[in-house]
Amino acid sequence: MNQPTGHPRRSAVAANVRAELARRQVTVAELATRLQVGRSSIFRRLNGDLPWTVDELWSVADTLEVPIARLIEVDDNAVAS
Repeated sequence: MNQPTGHPRRSAVAANVRAELARRQVTVAELATRLQVGRSSIFRRLNGDLPWTVDELWSVADTLEVPIARLIEVDDNAVAS
């Protein structure tokens, strides 16, 4: 997957979700099924092209069994650069 560009906070959230998907070995197809959206929709969010909704992030957190805070953590110093 390409690195997201243009929206630093959106990119950070996308990176957090990608990292947790990898840690938990959850596929995009599994996540799409859980969120009841198409895989392309998930890919666009994982690439930072589209923002995640709050409801989607709650579903992702539930699916991955992580606190939602882990998904939305943003290093403001990194975002500012």
